[in-house]
Amino acid sequence: MRIESTQAIPRPHADSAESAPRQTAQEGEISFDWGALVLQAVHPVKVAIIEALQFLQVPLSASKLQAVFKGSGYSLGVISHHVQGLVKWEALELIEERQVGGATEKLYYFPVSDQKSG
Repeated sequence: MRIESTQAIPRPHADSAESAPRQTAQEGEISFDWGALVLQAVHPVKVAIIEALQFLQVPLSASKLQAVFKGSGYSLGVISHHVQGLVKWEALELIEERQVGGATEKLYYFPVSDQKSG
């Protein structure tokens, strides 16, 4: 799923407790609480993964990311889960698979653009 700019959607007031899209009876418009979406979609582990890859500028596996995050309390399972979420959103892609001992190490990095310049 690629995120593209869209028409603005009216937001509820900042003091509103709403956390889901709703249709207002008066205006017939859909209102959406972006704050609730961001809290669900932009998880701190996902942010940490993106920042680590940007800083190190090399593809990494979930186990290598766990080593980068040593002391953070992020388990391998949690990191793998969020890597897969980023792959699903097409923010990351599987770059390489290689055998390491008896396991397959999967390296992830940012997608290479399909567009050719010129």
